[in-house]
Amino acid sequence: YIWPNPGNNNAGGGLFIEHSTLRADNLIIKNNHAHALGGGIWVEAGYDIIFSNIIVTENSIGFPYNLGSGIYLYNSNNTKILNMYLYNNISVGIYVDRSNPTIINSTISDNEVGMYIDFDAKPTLVNSIVWNNSVSSIASGYYDDNTLTVSYSNIQGGFDGIEEES
Repeated sequence: YIWPNPGNNNAGGGLFIEHSTLRADNLIIKNNHAHALGGGIWVEAGYDIIFSNIIVTENSIGFPYNLGSGIYLYNSNNTKILNMYLYNNISVGIYVDRSNPTIINSTISDNEVGMYIDFDAKPTLVNSIVWNNSVSSIASGYYDDNTLTVSYSNIQGGFDGIEEES
């Protein structure tokens, strides 16, 4: 259980992972704060990161960033997120930046934006739910080659409902 960190970090208020491999099981990341990125979890240049059975909730980041208050993945390859409940984070639930995570059996709900993909991100959603996020289920940067692969998942607004920021 990682809770609370009042936010003296620029990134990774709850969990800061950089240039590492990690497996984290049965974890709650709650009520953490970072000044800029990844209020709950920050992963930079991670490889073969696995999160299993995690809850990420009530995390925040400083204004005006709004980049991944729950989770921020930056330049991370082969990240796997299994059985995650990512909800009620202030701003973006998960920000995927230059990364290719696979998210399986997970729920992303009650954030401002469920998932934001940017800078050639290539996330995959399998058997997951993205629902009841107040601004958008999934949004994408407008100037990059982002690819979202979805199978057996329920996205509010549908797969065609992905909004491109202009």
